[in-house]
Amino acid sequence: MIAQAIRYCIVGLLSVGLYVVTTWYLAGHQYAPRSLAIFIAFALATTFNYVFNYYWSFAEDVPHREAVVRYIVVVAAGLIWNELGVELMFVSDVPLMTAVVICAATWPLVSFASQKVWVFRSSTPARRIS
Repeated sequence: MIAQAIRYCIVGLLSVGLYVVTTWYLAGHQYAPRSLAIFIAFALATTFNYVFNYYWSFAEDVPHREAVVRYIVVVAAGLIWNELGVELMFVSDVPLMTAVVICAATWPLVSFASQKVWVFRSSTPARRIS
């Protein structure tokens, strides 16, 4: 599990880097409006993250048709987690950047656990060889 967590962290860091570089390139060089650049960068980084976690970090036998739907649910939950978490803490007088850091720091742990036990775990029982 430790090797799996390390691979997950590497994929996550590369995904963040891809998101930042793509946003900087598209918006910074005015190839796309800022909101479109952010959308494209997020979609690219999320796709990269799914593929590398599927094939490298977790490498289970779950079919893509199961894993991709579950992965989208986890990504949507992450967006909600961050938006609502920051807003709820902010209205409770937690400074904005403190709330952002708390959500950003806790989400990878929740996401790793979700991906390990649900997204990339096959729903079909393993066959036993007698």
